[in-house]
Amino acid sequence: HAHFVPPEILEDIRARGSEYGVDLLEIEPGCHCCKFEYGLQIRPFFESILSVDRRLETMDENGIDRELLSVWADIFGYGLPAAKGAEWHRVLNDSLARVAESRPDRFSWMCSGPLQDASLAASELERCKGAGAIGTMVAASVAGENLGDCDLDEFWAACQSLNMPVFIHPAQPVSEGRARNFGINQVIGYTTDSAYAIGSLILSGV
Repeated sequence: HAHFVPPEILEDIRARGSEYGVDLLEIEPGCHCCKFEYGLQIRPFFESILSVDRRLETMDENGIDRELLSVWADIFGYGLPAAKGAEWHRVLNDSLARVAESRPDRFSWMCSGPLQDASLAASELERCKGAGAIGTMVAASVAGENLGDCDLDEFWAACQSLNMPVFIHPAQPVSEGRARNFGINQVIGYTTDSAYAIGSLILSGV
């Protein structure tokens, strides 16, 4: 499993990000991050998440034959209005599909969808299945709500009928207070985020 953000996504944001509520900010020369219209600003993109050549080089150095690519969960933008979210995930998925298609010997990919609207997310899942996605990745929460507390039955049903594995990924883009040092957010915060999600799915009957 490996996150990847095709650089063309950044170019798309520059060209028409206002159409789907995403802005690209330059924090310092050559260092960019996303800001969504509902106020969320994520941490900056880093080099290894943006470069295909760097990715392949690192894979070779570590003896990795194939990576299963997914877009960075931090930029799923579940707080966007549903229609804008659907267009944003179409951009993400189409870009990721092109990367995988360019090196089918090294990459497979998992799609994402606008979980703020289960019907739109199900439609995007079906579209991506046809485009070659082998599964889907979702964040562990949607706009601060556990997955099991969200009305996502139509999406889960689509996952089942399409036989698409679901990768639940923690997403806490902003570390606060006690989680700011020593990678505690990744080691403990991410694990806790996943536990909340899985617990809610089990106990809600999903």
